[in-house]
Amino acid sequence: MKKGIVLLVAICILINNAFAQTTNATLNSVTVYSNGAELNHTAKVNVPNGSSEIIIKNISGTVDENSIQVGSNTDLTIMSVSFVREFLGSENKTNEVLRLEDSLKNVSIDLASTKSLIAGQTNALAILEANRIVRGDNSGLNVSELQKLIDYNISKHKEIMAMVQSLQQKEIKQQELVSKLQNQIDERIARRETGKGEIRLQVMSNETANTTFTISYVTYTAAWSPVYDLKTKDTKSPLKIIYKGNIVQNTGLNWNKVKLSLSTSNPSQSGNMPILSTWFLNYYTPNYGQNSYGYKNAKAPAAVMNTVQSFGMDDAGNARDKESTIGAFTTTTETALNATFDIDLPYDIPSDNKAHSVAMKEYEVPAIYKYYSVPKMDKEAFLVAEVADWESLNLVAGPANIIFDGTYVGKSFIDPNSTQDTLNISLGRDKKLVIKREKVQDFCSSKLIGTNKIHTVTYEIKVKNTRKEAIHLLLKDQLPISSQKEIEVEVLEISDAMRNEETGVLTWKLEVAPNETKKVRIQYSVKFPKDKLIGNLN
Repeated sequence: MKKGIVLLVAICILINNAFAQTTNATLNSVTVYSNGAELNHTAKVNVPNGSSEIIIKNISGTVDENSIQVGSNTDLTIMSVSFVREFLGSENKTNEVLRLEDSLKNVSIDLASTKSLIAGQTNALAILEANRIVRGDNSGLNVSELQKLIDYNISKHKEIMAMVQSLQQKEIKQQELVSKLQNQIDERIARRETGKGEIRLQVMSNETANTTFTISYVTYTAAWSPVYDLKTKDTKSPLKIIYKGNIVQNTGLNWNKVKLSLSTSNPSQSGNMPILSTWFLNYYTPNYGQNSYGYKNAKAPAAVMNTVQSFGMDDAGNARDKESTIGAFTTTTETALNATFDIDLPYDIPSDNKAHSVAMKEYEVPAIYKYYSVPKMDKEAFLVAEVADWESLNLVAGPANIIFDGTYVGKSFIDPNSTQDTLNISLGRDKKLVIKREKVQDFCSSKLIGTNKIHTVTYEIKVKNTRKEAIHLLLKDQLPISSQKEIEVEVLEISDAMRNEETGVLTWKLEVAPNETKKVRIQYSVKFPKDKLIGNLN
């Protein structure tokens, strides 16, 4: 009975489709969001007079059905819109998958044959082992014949063992090939596991007309994220910021020669207004940690931001912002909430769930370069670029590759979520600045005076510039700050450093000539009761 009902339904569908107009949609453009994408298609069909059904195929199988929008260029009425997924069957396998499955079948047959040969040789070896003992009293063999039999057994044993080992190596390679082919098949099927879909329209037209339908919808199986290349030749050259987008999509459709737009908005973000809940106060135990400035989650003091080296000014002292030819193919549209990059160059983005890089913009911006080092935390210097008026670049937080003087030197991160007038971009470590921070033992001591203990510490910091040009360096260290009345800190020497009384941070602005070595010294003493211990004193 059930089979009869299923057959009847199938027949009804076939009859219904036989009277429906069927056409394939063409993907024209895609707007990719940080989480999702909007796909825009067109489909042409000759719509007859009266009521009819239009089936539009070649639609993504991962459609958010609530987002489907359909329009037409002729005077007709769209009475209903429905979406149907096409689930993959064996008949929908690609030629590549079919070829891989044929290869897998052949290799599996060879593997089974190899296993059979190994089993046969192993049995032969077992028979040889079972018959290797020959008793002299009933064998009828003389010594010479017995020796020949022993030699034969040894030789045959070696031959079989060699063959088994060879077959086992062959089996391992065949098994690896089977696994590799199976993984390739699984990967390619996974790319298309959602299949495609089709949109079915019920329309009413007063005349027969060649109609172009426009179809748009949102899918959440695509996304893009920013990535940057930061390039500069030296600290006298401008900074090149190459703005790229990594696009990943698994919509079931290959995006072939489509116009791409990358948007910073998120279609899945809630549109509901926020509502305040009751704000309760309670006790907590703070976790005091320190960064290189001496306190937790702190930004660099204003003194760190001073100008060291600059480039990018014209003769009148005005900044030059310069864009490369890549930007000529990209139009940026800004709103109060987001930015959209429309790329005129057509791109191919396959549905393979892998990242594909798309060039968006390339800027050549004036930058202020500075070196920064905190040898107490890290004995290397970092090159930092300050970029002014960065808001006009429409940057989004993301990782960056650093290329200095044509050499890849590492990774950084661009975070434009800043309220400062300048954007600070780390360009990585510069190993041509040699920095050492050493304790001067001859000027370190601990002594008792009455009921107190006085601990004196001296450090010397050496900076050697092995570059061919002079550099300016912001050098940082710190003095301890007393949190108890019984603990007294006395500053003995800080080599003309700027001192922050509240945090104890010391800052030196050093200009170091090529091959020059400069030294600064820190010396302080701490007096505290001799029956007490200070755990972090050094």
